[in-house]
Amino acid sequence: MTDPISYRDVNDWNEAIYPGWYTGNNLANAPTAGYCVGLVLCFDNNITYPVQLAFAFNSSDIFIRTK
Repeated sequence: MTDPISYRDVNDWNEAIYPGWYTGNNLANAPTAGYCVGLVLCFDNNITYPVQLAFAFNSSDIFIRTK
């Protein structure tokens, strides 16, 4: 069975502006240090105002950031 979700690796959390899943470790501009998985949502596919949800793996924290 193949994984239906594809992840994009980024080095800077500010690069995560397109809809989808993102992963990275110790990213620049990340909400926390360590490994994070993030989901970016855009309304009407407009990347001008992305909503970023970041899930930290070193804690139970969830971070939300909008532009």
